[in-house]
Amino acid sequence: MNTQDTKPSTGIAKTAQEGFFNIDYKRLLFRFIQYWYVIVLSLAVAITVAFFNTRYALRIYPVTASIMIKENKEVSGAKMLYDNAMVRDQRNYLNELYTIRSFPLVERTLTDMNLGVAFYKEGNVLTSEMYNIPIEAHVIGDTGDENKKFYFKVLDSSKFQLSLSEPKEGTVEKSRAFNFNDTINFESLHAVFSLDGDIEAYVQQPLIFTFTSPHLLTGEYVGRLSAFWAEQGAGVINLTMNGPRPAKDIDFINGLITQYQRYDLDKKIQSGNRTITFITKQLEGIGDSLRMAEQRIERFKDKNLMSGMGEKSNLIYSKIEHLETQLTQLTVNKNYYSYLRDYINNSQNLDQIILPSSIGINDGILSNLISKMIDIQLQLKMNVKPENPLVISGRKSISGLKQDLIESLRTLESTDKIKLDFLNKQVKNLERQLSNFPIAERQMVSIQRNYSLLENLYVFLMQKREEASITKASTTTDIIVVN
Repeated sequence: MNTQDTKPSTGIAKTAQEGFFNIDYKRLLFRFIQYWYVIVLSLAVAITVAFFNTRYALRIYPVTASIMIKENKEVSGAKMLYDNAMVRDQRNYLNELYTIRSFPLVERTLTDMNLGVAFYKEGNVLTSEMYNIPIEAHVIGDTGDENKKFYFKVLDSSKFQLSLSEPKEGTVEKSRAFNFNDTINFESLHAVFSLDGDIEAYVQQPLIFTFTSPHLLTGEYVGRLSAFWAEQGAGVINLTMNGPRPAKDIDFINGLITQYQRYDLDKKIQSGNRTITFITKQLEGIGDSLRMAEQRIERFKDKNLMSGMGEKSNLIYSKIEHLETQLTQLTVNKNYYSYLRDYINNSQNLDQIILPSSIGINDGILSNLISKMIDIQLQLKMNVKPENPLVISGRKSISGLKQDLIESLRTLESTDKIKLDFLNKQVKNLERQLSNFPIAERQMVSIQRNYSLLENLYVFLMQKREEASITKASTTTDIIVVN
């Protein structure tokens, strides 16, 4: 049975092998020769398609960069002198990828680098952009969401020509000649064209000049830009961008990093400026009151011929002064709570709140709520689309945080009132002891107390302003270019 099954299989294989070697190659060659023009035409078409694909296909180049966001662990001048809480700025790293790809930051980069301006050269098949040519154009004024296109030609080293339609022989197009470095008005274009190098190779060469509003370009650049952490737990962000013009993309990424560094630095400096402004306003009022109190002491001493207080009254006064030093901080707290409540209810820029730690209020709950609100407000500023679900969610979160902040302020004010009542009670006990002293000494203690209270408050605020000034002067960006 097995033998019978094997023999037919061998015969079939042998027949197929003999058929392979019995092909009539001459006849096959004759057929090829007979239809040679089809073969030649097919090869010609294939070679032509391959040539044009190789010659004119849009090449895409990757551009990459790496930046490091360093942790703020170094000891600055303000920390060494005062251990100022302002220098311990906590950064929410989860927001950094979102911030660097945000519409406002990218649009600002495109605007500052003038990347809405472009010159093109028309070829027989492909129109290609000419980047980094020695001709610069700066469009003046707000163009809105408008694209502009003109035909451009350098006439000589001092003049150029703009046309509305493509110049063709035998046709009359609307065109005008202008001088370089002059402010021109041509149709809807208000701009200045200038030269930056040798233009001999571009004289009489027809080009296309276009201007696209940075607002319209932003979406394209955000879509092409990718940002991701180099690895989990690392403080390094990799930026990548793919496009047909690598030189332009390199300049854009460099400009974006510069804008990101500037944004990081400005945010820190603004925090210091707001603190300094707030404290300065407080000092202006206290300074006037302090001068008046000092003059009052001098007049009282001259009138009563007193050089100072007695030993016992001076001892009681020292105890009162110690208590009123504690009252000084409560006075600062009260002013800050009033400022914060007013700011929350009336201001739209909630990311510009003065941190409580900058004026000596170290309440963890209050600081945490304010930090969360600042982070969310910054995210909202970086997104220009109000219908975005993140924006809607962020606004709801801010509304909830406002209520939590108001509740936290009530709790802090209640706590401070208990402290204030306790301190005032102790002060009144000491004042009763002063009732046994001569009236002149009692009046002297009262005047001196008022002066000391203002002086302590003035010195405290001066110290806080000095901390903010040193912090501002020593501020540096945390964004460092790695690759």
